[in-house]
Amino acid sequence: MTMPYSASRALFEGNGAATQFPFSFRVWEESQLVVSLTSPQGETSRAMGWTATLSDSGGTISYLHKGAPLPEGWKLAIVRNMPFSQDIDLVSGARFDPQVMEDGLDQAAAERQQLLEQLSRAVILPPSSEQSPQEVVEGITTDRERAERAAGGAAASALAAARSADEAADHTVTAAREADRARAEADRATEIANVGPATADKAGLVKIGDYIKVDAEGRIYLDPWAIYPPRSPIPVQGVAFGGSDGRRAIMPGETTAREDWILCDGGSDGRGGTVPQIGGRVVLGADESHPAGSTGGSGTHDHSISGTVGATTLTESQLANHQHQFRTGGNEQSSGAEATQGDYAWLGYTYSTGGSQAHAHSLAASSGAASSLSPYYALAYVIRIS
Repeated sequence: MTMPYSASRALFEGNGAATQFPFSFRVWEESQLVVSLTSPQGETSRAMGWTATLSDSGGTISYLHKGAPLPEGWKLAIVRNMPFSQDIDLVSGARFDPQVMEDGLDQAAAERQQLLEQLSRAVILPPSSEQSPQEVVEGITTDRERAERAAGGAAASALAAARSADEAADHTVTAAREADRARAEADRATEIANVGPATADKAGLVKIGDYIKVDAEGRIYLDPWAIYPPRSPIPVQGVAFGGSDGRRAIMPGETTAREDWILCDGGSDGRGGTVPQIGGRVVLGADESHPAGSTGGSGTHDHSISGTVGATTLTESQLANHQHQFRTGGNEQSSGAEATQGDYAWLGYTYSTGGSQAHAHSLAASSGAASSLSPYYALAYVIRIS
């Protein structure tokens, strides 16, 4: 079999679908192939995990890239990797097998074709060149470094110029904004001067009160704890206490005690009076029977029961065991009788009766009305004193 020329390389571009990559140059073992990948960024590496199906005229590489067909932007190359060895051993006086000789010649031709393919991708100097390949490579590297430095300098200059232009544009925009703002403030001042104070009939200027504040951006907001009127106890969840006497309220979300808010514990209000005692109590609406400010109630109470039992009739078996005496007249005496003179009256006893058994009494009674504490959720009551 002859060995016609064939390029020792097959090149493919990924399309996201193909997994089979044919080649038309002959090799005798998978080890005589190299499969390489080039990423979209130009980085080349050997592919792993491929398999080959070989024939007399080439074969097919089966490959999955991370479990999927080769993506777009990637390249796959298949080249020969002949060992450049001669394994045929001819013995003098022995028969020569023509197939062995032909295989050796074919593999030698494949090695030459492999070298030819590699030379087609190499830089070849003309015969008259006095430079060595090493000198040419060094010159190319030096020129490339100079070009990169020049390009870097140009890019830096362009970036600096762009930054200067941006800064100038920013200054221009800022100046324009400040001018617009100054004009707006002047217009606003003119409008305010012409408006005058507000009345019930028209809109106008108003003064900010004691508990209304203005932030740095001119927004008006209320102090939420200052809107409660004085002497109005309120329950607050999450309140803590501190301040001058440890009873001043530290409202939720704040860290400083408000001296004008005091725990409703019945103590001093700091101004010669007292605050109501609400701790451990529930608030009751005042009426004629319960005047405002009065206290009462108790945490505990007693129950009393009174009543009468119903009439009970005892049976004979429930009576205590007993006898009855009787007296009768006669002139005879009998055993167990006490004789008397005259008409001979005598005293006798009946047989015992009654079984002394237990009996029950029924009772109907009711207790007096009593109050009880409902399920509750305790909150601290605080009061604003000014």
